[in-house]
Amino acid sequence: MKLNLKCSTVPAVVGFFIVFTLSGVGLASDTIKLGIAGPKDVSKNTLTVKAKKDHQKTYGEDPGAFFENAYAATLALLNAIEKAGSTDFDAMTNVLRTEFVDTPLGKIRFDERGDAIGVGFSMYQVKNREYIKK
Repeated sequence: MKLNLKCSTVPAVVGFFIVFTLSGVGLASDTIKLGIAGPKDVSKNTLTVKAKKDHQKTYGEDPGAFFENAYAATLALLNAIEKAGSTDFDAMTNVLRTEFVDTPLGKIRFDERGDAIGVGFSMYQVKNREYIKK
């Protein structure tokens, strides 16, 4: 039996899906599709809604693709400066690693490697050509 695996990306409302198509497995449909979503939908997050409205009011257009990420990073840094009482690297790093801050991506902080904790992904399965949230 020969298995074929094809990977493709599909644009989605938020982020993208990576779709794996596995064929040649001897099933009735002979094709299985699995989907993995990008970042969770934050379009109803209060900070996201306000930030986008403020941007649209100020600039007369929708913000770009990574607007929420940049806005979240800015809020995290401003919070770290305020809580640290300075721009001292070690003091800010400590705040970023120990205190959560509300952002358009959710309530986040950072681990010792600098990865955000609290930023989530939504998982979907592709079934009958529809995305089913898991």
